[in-house]
Amino acid sequence: SPEYKNHDFTNLRVNNKGSYFGALEEDGTFRLSIEGSELLDNPQKNVLELDDEEFQAYMAGENLRLDNEGKGIQVIKYNDHFVGTGKLSNNTLFNFIPKSRRAKEKI
Repeated sequence: SPEYKNHDFTNLRVNNKGSYFGALEEDGTFRLSIEGSELLDNPQKNVLELDDEEFQAYMAGENLRLDNEGKGIQVIKYNDHFVGTGKLSNNTLFNFIPKSRRAKEKI
């Protein structure tokens, strides 16, 4: 874009190049980021659909107590949108939303 051609980028600090879609966990599982979960094409396994109340709590960074016997990394779905991943263990969904991206107000 022409307007950026003459911009001074000398003070721009870049941590990494590229896009972050997830991370390989120590146990060998791959945990998708919010953006990574959005790239999935209609996954059929390990998908948890949240209701309105659960979604609000999840976006606020809370771990959720659920009636679900599953375990491991789960893709979180809300109203036909994939909104990230969490780890399900002993009926608790552990939240992976970074503090900087958590909702401070009701969405």
